Amino acid sequence: MSSLPIWAVAVIAAGSPVLTAVLTVRGQGLSRYATREQENESRRGEVMTMLRWAAELAASDDVRKARLGIQELKTLRDSAMLGSAEVEFIIAALDAALEVPVLAIEQAGEDVEVVATTEVSADEEDFVPSEEDWEEADG
Repeated sequence: MSSLPIWAVAVIAAGSPVLTAVLTVRGQGLSRYATREQENESRRGEVMTMLRWAAELAASDDVRKARLGIQELKTLRDSAMLGSAEVEFIIAALDAALEVPVLAIEQAGEDVEVVATTEVSADEEDFVPSEEDWEEADG
């Protein structure tokens, strides 16, 4: 039977728990990183779902839905959860949703006064007209 030197026994005795602790901490760190990545990906998917929903509402012929969609797009645009690519999608959706009202205001000339308000009442008339409303008015 062969025997190990005392220093080898000490290294194995002390090194084994230290190595186990280091590997455990490293594994836990990798697990946390993977969890954060998965959470970020899930959040991004949820934001894109909200963006799609808000864009559909903003393009709606129903004034209240359009107003809600535009407000949701503005809120999403200012959210810290978004990257620059998502903000570009939101800006494009807002531009498309506001194109008809902005064009109508520009065509109305200098006699039109535009008043923006954040308060909405239940009995308020059309806030964002549909394209059909503008076509009827022009026709």
